[in-house]
Amino acid sequence: MKEIQTGAITPISRGRRCLFRGVAAILLPVSLILVLEVGLRLAGYGHPTSFFLSKQIKGRDVFVENGAFGFQFFPVGMARSPAPIVMPKQKGTNTYRIFVFGESAALGDPKPAYGFGRYLQTLLNERYPAMHFEVICAAMTAINSHAILPIARECARHQGDLWLIYAGNNEMIGPFGASGLVGERTPGTGFVRATLSLKRTRVGQLLDSTAEWINRKRMGKEWLGLKMFVGHQIAPDDPARERVAVNFRENIQDILETGQRVGVKIIMSSVAGNLKDCAPHASMHSTKVGESAKLEWEKQYTDAIQLGVTNCAGAIEPFKTLASIDPEYAELHFRAARCYAERNAVGEARHSYELARDYDALPFRTTSPLNEIIRGSAAGTRNVVFTDLEKALAGRNEIAGNELFFDHVHFNFDGNYKVARLFADEISKLLPVNTTITGPNDWLTREQCELRLGLTDWNRYLAAEMMLTRLSDAPYTNQLSNPETRKQLLAKMAEFRKNTRETDRSVYRDIYEQALSKNPNDYFIRQNYAEFLELSGKIAEAENQWTAIQELIPQHPVAFFQAGRLLLKQEKFPAAEGELQKALAIRNDFPDALIELGRSLAGQEKHQEAIAAFSKALSYTAENAPAHFYMANSLIALHKKKSASEHLREAIGIRPGYWEAHYLLGVQLAEREQFAEAAQEFSEVARIQPDFAGGHFNLGVALAKLNRIQEAALEFQKTLRLDPRHKAARDYLMKLQALQEIQNQVQRK
Repeated sequence: MKEIQTGAITPISRGRRCLFRGVAAILLPVSLILVLEVGLRLAGYGHPTSFFLSKQIKGRDVFVENGAFGFQFFPVGMARSPAPIVMPKQKGTNTYRIFVFGESAALGDPKPAYGFGRYLQTLLNERYPAMHFEVICAAMTAINSHAILPIARECARHQGDLWLIYAGNNEMIGPFGASGLVGERTPGTGFVRATLSLKRTRVGQLLDSTAEWINRKRMGKEWLGLKMFVGHQIAPDDPARERVAVNFRENIQDILETGQRVGVKIIMSSVAGNLKDCAPHASMHSTKVGESAKLEWEKQYTDAIQLGVTNCAGAIEPFKTLASIDPEYAELHFRAARCYAERNAVGEARHSYELARDYDALPFRTTSPLNEIIRGSAAGTRNVVFTDLEKALAGRNEIAGNELFFDHVHFNFDGNYKVARLFADEISKLLPVNTTITGPNDWLTREQCELRLGLTDWNRYLAAEMMLTRLSDAPYTNQLSNPETRKQLLAKMAEFRKNTRETDRSVYRDIYEQALSKNPNDYFIRQNYAEFLELSGKIAEAENQWTAIQELIPQHPVAFFQAGRLLLKQEKFPAAEGELQKALAIRNDFPDALIELGRSLAGQEKHQEAIAAFSKALSYTAENAPAHFYMANSLIALHKKKSASEHLREAIGIRPGYWEAHYLLGVQLAEREQFAEAAQEFSEVARIQPDFAGGHFNLGVALAKLNRIQEAALEFQKTLRLDPRHKAARDYLMKLQALQEIQNQVQRK
C-alpha cells in the first residue's frame, strides 16, 4: 500500500490575519444592523420618511402627504405635518404642475385654504381655462431649507413644470438652526444630511426615539408655538448666524441644481416681512459692550425714549449716539425708524426698520444677509427667474406693515392675493409659447378670487380669532408694537362680525354652494363651508360636510376629528367615538382627538376608558388645561374627588381664566365644607363670567355659610337679575332677609 503524502500547511501571514479580523470586525456589526433593520421592518416598526405616499382614492392612483414626514426634523410630539395634498400620479393632458416650496408663510398659515398658492391657482385657471393648473403646496410649518431640500429632490420625480421657492424665515430658529432648540446647533450640511440618511432607516429611527426618550425632559414633548423660543435668544453677533447663512446658501444651491437637472423652470423670490408694524421680538446688547457701559447706556436709552414721547424728531440724535455705542440693540433701531417715519424720511426709516429686523434676538424673519443669498443664488442661474417680492410688496412707501401681514411674516388676505398676483405675472411669461388667454384679459380681483374659494367674513373672523390668540402670548406680548396690532385685529374682527350679522345667511350659503358647484372635490371649500355652518348653529349640516371631506382626503385625521367633535356636540356619543377612533388610527398622538374621545366615552359613562384617553393626551401635551378639566369630571364620577381637585388646580394653573375649572373646584370645596376656599373660586367665576347665574348663586351660598349675610344677599340679587326664575336664589334671599330682620330686632332690643 502506497504511503499517503500530505503537503506542508502554509501558515497565514500576520498581515492576512489582521485583514481577516478587520473584515470580520466590520461585517459582523453590519450584518447585525442589517438583521435588526429587516426585523424592525417586518415587525412594522417605524414610519416612512418620504414627503409623499402612494394611495388610491375613489379609484384614482394619487400621491398624498406623509403626516410623519416631520418626525425626521422634530421630536414626535413637536412635529408639524403637511397640509392635505391629493396629487394624481400621472399628470393629466394640458396640465401645468407648479410646486410651492417654503415654510408657514408659503403654506398660508394660519389658514392654508387662503394661502397665496390657492389664490394663484384660481387666477391662472380663470385666465387660461384651456390649461389645467395644479398648484401643489409642498410648504410646511416650522421647517427650513434642511427639510425643503429633500422635499424638492422628491418633487423632481413628479412631473413638475415650475417650482416656486419662497423660503428663508425659519433658518435661524428651525431644525439645525442657531437657536439650539431643535436638533444640533448649526452643524454643517454634511452632518445634517448624514443624520437624515440615518433616520430613513428603522434602526436610525429606533436610536432617535431612544435619544428622544432620554432627553424628553430637556426637549419637552409638545409644540407650544413661538413661545418655546423665549429663552433661546440668538445674539446679533453670535457666530452661529454666519454658519446658518453658509448652510442656507448650500441648501438653496442644491435645490436649484436639483431643479435644473430635471429641466423645470424656477421662480426664486426674496422673502418679505412686516417691517413697519412688527417690533423685534427680543433685543440683546452686543457682547462688546461691558457691564458698566450697559448700565449707562440703559439710562440714556430710557431718557431718549421719554424724549421721543413728546418730541420724536428730537430723539433721533440721542438714538444715533446710542447706536454708535451699541449698534446691535434691535429695539433701538425700531424706535428710531418710527421717528424717521414721522419726519417722512422714508429711506432712513426703512434702513432702521431693516436693522431692527436683522438684529432681532428671536429672528423669526428672513434677514438681509439671507435675502442677499437668495438674490445671489438666483442671479445668472439657468431656468431661474428672480422675483424681488420684498421690494414689490413694499410699494411706494417702501415699507410693508399690517396692511399685508397678520404678524411678522404671515400674510393676511390682502397680502396673499397681492403675492399671488405678482407670481401670476411672472408665471404667465414662462408658460409654453402656444398658451393663449381664453379667459378674461384682466386678472380676477381679490373679491372674485374669494368668491371662487368660498371665503366669507365668517371664515375671516375665525382666521383673525386664531391670530389674536397667538398675539396674546409670548413672545408677541414682549413686542413694542403688540398692543396696536392687537387693537387693529380686534377692530377687524368687529367689522367681520358686524358684516355677518347684517347680511342674510342665505347670501353666504349661496357663495359656498356656487364655489362647490365649480369645484366639488375641493376639500378646502368644504372646510370653509363647514366652518360657516357650525358658526350658524347648523351642526348636523357642518358634520355632513366633514364627512364628505373624509372621502376626499381619507389619509388626513382632521376630517374624522371634526366629524367626531360635531357628533359630540349633538350628544351622539357612540357615533362620535367611532369617528375619533378613526382619526387616532391615522395619527395616534393627536391630543385634541384623544380629549374628544375621552369626552365621548364619559358621555357613555365609560369613565375608566375616558381617563385612559385623557391620560394619553396629557402624555403628549402636559400643559393642556381642557384635558385636566375633563379628567377631573370623570374622576368625580368615580368618586375620586381628591385627584379631581388636583387636576382642576392644574387646569387653573395653566389657564387662570378657565372659569369652568374654577366653578367645578368651588363645588368640590363646598362639598367638603371648605367654604372660604370655595368662595374664592366662585368669586373668580363671577369675575371672569359675570353673566353666569350659577357662579353668583354658588358664591352667595358660600358667603351665607360664612355668615357674610349682606354680601350673600347681593349675590342672590345678581342671580335673580340674570335668571328671574331661579327659585333656589329667591328662597335663599327670603331666608337671608328674614334672618337680617331678626338680627335687626335683636339689636334694637
